[in-house]
Amino acid sequence: MTTIGAFACLAILALAGCVILPLPVPPTGTAVDSEVADFDIGSTTRAEVRRTFGEPNIFASDQFDIWRLERDPAHLWALVAFGGPGGVTGAEMRTGGSFSYRVAVAYDADGKVSGWRWSRSSDGQGAASPGAAIAMPFEPVRTVPWSADWVLPSSDDEVVLIDTRHGGRLETTSVSVIDGARASTRVGPSGECGLPEPSGWFGRDRRFGWLEGELISVPRYLKPEALPCRWRASADGRFGGLPTGLFPGAAPSRPARLAGDLVVVGNREGGIDILDLAGEPLATIADSLSISGVAADSASRRILLLLGISNHEFILWLFDRARGVARPLEDIPIHLPSGVTVPASAALSPDGALAAIWLGTHVEIWRLPDAGQKAVLLATLSIPLVYTPRELAFSADGRRLVAAAPGIIVWRTADWRIEAFLGGIGALSLGSNIAPTSNGAGMATTKGFWQLVRSEAEEPGALSNR
Repeated sequence: MTTIGAFACLAILALAGCVILPLPVPPTGTAVDSEVADFDIGSTTRAEVRRTFGEPNIFASDQFDIWRLERDPAHLWALVAFGGPGGVTGAEMRTGGSFSYRVAVAYDADGKVSGWRWSRSSDGQGAASPGAAIAMPFEPVRTVPWSADWVLPSSDDEVVLIDTRHGGRLETTSVSVIDGARASTRVGPSGECGLPEPSGWFGRDRRFGWLEGELISVPRYLKPEALPCRWRASADGRFGGLPTGLFPGAAPSRPARLAGDLVVVGNREGGIDILDLAGEPLATIADSLSISGVAADSASRRILLLLGISNHEFILWLFDRARGVARPLEDIPIHLPSGVTVPASAALSPDGALAAIWLGTHVEIWRLPDAGQKAVLLATLSIPLVYTPRELAFSADGRRLVAAAPGIIVWRTADWRIEAFLGGIGALSLGSNIAPTSNGAGMATTKGFWQLVRSEAEEPGALSNR
């Protein structure tokens, strides 16, 4: 019986004086139950699971497969009660259709099933494998929208939105990540600061930071009329940028990058200088290399430099501020898959001990060497399905690594397990210039604030139906 026909029959019965009592949708998804019941924990292989459900259409990684499936005839049940002298009798009616299920299967290190969970989108009913406590990846959600050229956290509860396309003036706005309330806005002329304008959405350079509570900026190209600046209010209350130094060694039209509270810039000889914000040189890389990416630890004691040798060749250098030495990390090879020309992002852990490098199809985690030691490859993190996040960032406490734009993946650094993922969202919607909160539970981008992991109030292991 079709859905329309069933409801027509119910209407006729109601007019006839019958009492129609709705029954709940049956609490079990019989088809899914029977399919997952065949999976033996610790025995069934990933290949056997995929023969049952097909290739994952939501998520796939070394740890999880997730599907959205149509299963079971969906029965819209009703109890038709007929009143009479002998009491109430009844009959059941149902309509056709199908239910949508979200099914997740977890695997152990040997690729054997370690647990499963399913939930039904229509009513939230679900089940999990007996005795298997598995926490499926959370789907990040944007909680507060905004739009800016750059975003810079000032605390876990507030960010500063930065816009530079205002006729040579910089605008900053403090915004709450809790409710989006805007606390203050300041606008000031650029002067000699050479304001950077945003260019593209992938791997956008970091041009702004904090130094002793003041906003600092570095232009895209360093030259006499475009210098690193501190932004502050003068005695009369006017807000504007003041150069931090003269930077006499900078060559015109040479790129500059901000790395913590240091500046990485090309010099006249074709090499690369590492300077402090006063323009004092700290180290020089004499080789003819281009700057592809830079990253700093939380105290700017170590700087990781991803430098281009040619269009398809790259090398990592490490600058140790305490020793005043920059050296190549030749034991960390940069091998790019076919079709990938730029490893768009590298991140340094807050303590400067670990480097995360995006290499197109995966992320490599390296323990960086001290003097006289070699780097050690700790983990290779596969990127699920077609997600291609091109920005990487560690949380300030080092507990999480976030990859984003487009899509989002969150790894727990204690064991490199995936805690959260979100696919199907491009960089234009997600935003760029990612900035995780101190514990990595949230993230600001140029398009809003995102909850990255499940809140404590939510049930561990709950499976989202979005």
